[in-house]
Amino acid sequence: MTERAHAVLSASGSKKWLKCTMSAAIEAAFPDEAKDYTREGSCAHGVSECRIRQWLASNGVTIAGETDESLVPDYDEFFNTAFSASVQAYVDFATGKIEEAWEQHGRENVVILLEQRLDFSRWVSEGFGTGDLVLIVPGKVIVIDLKFGAGVFVDGEDNSQIRLYGLGAYASYDVLYDFEEVEVWIAQPRKDNYGGETLTVEELLAWADAEVKPKAQIAWAAYMGDRSQAKFVPGRHCKDGFCKARFTCTARALDALGVWEDPRIQNGPDTLPLDVVESLLWRAYPIVAWHKDAEKHVLTQANSGAALTKYKLVEGRSNRVIKDEVAAYKKLLEHAGENSYSPDDLVTIPELRGLTDLEQIVGKKKLTEILGDLIEKPKGAVKLAPINSNKEAVEPKRSSAQSDFDGID
Repeated sequence: MTERAHAVLSASGSKKWLKCTMSAAIEAAFPDEAKDYTREGSCAHGVSECRIRQWLASNGVTIAGETDESLVPDYDEFFNTAFSASVQAYVDFATGKIEEAWEQHGRENVVILLEQRLDFSRWVSEGFGTGDLVLIVPGKVIVIDLKFGAGVFVDGEDNSQIRLYGLGAYASYDVLYDFEEVEVWIAQPRKDNYGGETLTVEELLAWADAEVKPKAQIAWAAYMGDRSQAKFVPGRHCKDGFCKARFTCTARALDALGVWEDPRIQNGPDTLPLDVVESLLWRAYPIVAWHKDAEKHVLTQANSGAALTKYKLVEGRSNRVIKDEVAAYKKLLEHAGENSYSPDDLVTIPELRGLTDLEQIVGKKKLTEILGDLIEKPKGAVKLAPINSNKEAVEPKRSSAQSDFDGID
């Protein structure tokens, strides 16, 4: 398990640079965003890779590489029952595809590749990515990509990232195999999302030549300093694609705020018909997304010590949590006989029930008596509030990670 390298015009960033050909050039001026969910995703990839190797070994197939998942970086930080179940859901999907290929084509006719570098530089300068699972069967190459995030739903159809992986797989192995089709899949276990598409080689190459190659040439030229043909094109890809410039991009700010200049509002009737309201609701998405990112940027700067004139830092809301679920479960079991609940009432496999459910089962007062200091209410995340808010100001958190940012009160 080695750390993944990333291309300037990466497959994962293609939803940005295929639309906004200036994005790669602008992002180059920003550091990578150090996020917990990024490290968690890397950990999930590593654990799933180990488990697939273990499964293959149990089926008589050995693929070189680490099989001890406990050695995966950040394993101790992120591993828990929910994490393990989500990883296993992906592993079950992936191994199911392998079994399906074995049944259809015979084991001797199936090539299995894990964490494979896929080069599509024939269409994108220095373009490459990593295929989580690549299967080569007679007449077809299959690429499966794990998405461990639970925030943005990732559609497996017409997905430029996984298509580029398919393109890279085709380009890498076409000299050895006669491919007629390329099958690509997105596996997003935390959203129970498994989708994909199958394209003929002709369809995939036509898309690459007509859509990818010309846009990539413009984006690469902009990255190298020639911005004469590149354009800023703001849109949903700014946020959904996690563009590093999305917090301060001028074009995005202008695009978002421009919704208020819509002539249907300025010159419209006293009340708007449903079709106009629906259209404006759709059009207003950029300002909502931009507003959240602008708040997040200002919050991060304030936590780094920047002085604000219109906002201040305050402590946000928080929920009570159980510090040690195993210890809490044991304590509740000790009192099960004297109360009207059973051990099975306390859990929803594979986790202990939440506090609200436990209070209904055990009783709010009784639960507090039993668990005592195992229940805590942590401090809320530092957030922004208007300078004239009656909330008490707090000291900067001085942390770059604001994934739990809630916005303005």
